[in-house]
Amino acid sequence: MIDNFYSKIEVWKNSQDYVTRKNEEKQKKKELEEFISKFTLEYIDAMPIESYVTGMNNKNSFCYMIEETFKCFGKISGRTSAYQKYVIYWSEEKKDYLFGDKRTKYRRGFGSEKNEIYENVKKEITTIIEASFANDYKSIAKSPLNPQFKNKIAFLYNYDNQLPIYSDDDLNVILTIFEIPFNKKEDRAFKREKLFKFYKDNQLDKVLSTYMFMAFVYSLYGYRNILRSDEKPTLIDKISEYLLEDVKVGEVIKTKRNSDGNTRKLVYNPDIEEIKRITGRKAEDIVIEYLNAHKKEMNIKTITCWCNGENHNDVKGYDISYVTNDGNEFFVEVKGTKQNFDEEVLFEMSANEYEVMRTHPNNYYIFFVNNVNEGKVIKRILGKDIEGEEPIKYRINFKSKKINENVV
Repeated sequence: MIDNFYSKIEVWKNSQDYVTRKNEEKQKKKELEEFISKFTLEYIDAMPIESYVTGMNNKNSFCYMIEETFKCFGKISGRTSAYQKYVIYWSEEKKDYLFGDKRTKYRRGFGSEKNEIYENVKKEITTIIEASFANDYKSIAKSPLNPQFKNKIAFLYNYDNQLPIYSDDDLNVILTIFEIPFNKKEDRAFKREKLFKFYKDNQLDKVLSTYMFMAFVYSLYGYRNILRSDEKPTLIDKISEYLLEDVKVGEVIKTKRNSDGNTRKLVYNPDIEEIKRITGRKAEDIVIEYLNAHKKEMNIKTITCWCNGENHNDVKGYDISYVTNDGNEFFVEVKGTKQNFDEEVLFEMSANEYEVMRTHPNNYYIFFVNNVNEGKVIKRILGKDIEGEEPIKYRINFKSKKINENVV
């Protein structure tokens, strides 16, 4: 897929559209530098309300420039009203600052009167900018500001380390096109994080700036026809191809030992560990989406993801938990591999994971995703059937035998 992506880029780079976009980027980046040098954190903290709002025909206001001046860096206009997008705005008709009812989405929690609301809006903008500097997508997701508004602010203040794509629907399609596993229900900030990771992992930053990457994706040379089509691909379509197999432990494969009886020494390699982390994240996203896609068939009432997102917790001893409609809770530890192991199941567990599994042997599952990039099989193994080899990190290795052909 990435080879096809590169070939599309090469065609685009020989087009007039590419030249036009490069010139536009050069001009607008200068304007963006001036904008950021004016709207510093210190200035925003003391910024008068007339320098913030739309509606006063002030083309130098913060909101006007975010939406209109830098439209090329991702559109946030549309059917959303000014108060839904910016919380507070100036009404020329009423000759007053207006804001939505306190029950209105993206208005809740900001206060009850103009000055209080505006001060809280400025604090949230400051939080977004600081989160942007740190690439803290979790804080961006938590902010009560409008999703398109806050994500565009995050991009503008960290141009080289975030992507200017803010539409949740478009992110779902783009991630699906690039075969990036994701949870459709997670916040769009985390989807933007996944897409940026794809951009960096495939060294696309060496070929295109963040803006030019966005421009290519939305161009006719890229994926505009798919993004604007009535028939869009969805991750559910791909997840539906996955087969969940219940397996039991067959032949246990012991670790080969040296003549002195010791196993080979494990050497820490940062590059290998990063590959493992990426592979593990892909496997987690595949399993989360699979469970969400098959909630009804699996009798699942609620699903909680502990491996990423707002509930992220590394010490649980499992990645996902779900509660069935009859009140039973199950714990899922996800393991994955880029290789195609066929019948073999091989993974490592931490001492904490192993202990939690031993505490809940009948409610703890390993979901093993074989060949995360091209495979279509998730193997499910009940905790009580698993025995590890080594303390501290348990290596699990066995030949699997199917219990049934197809669970869902």
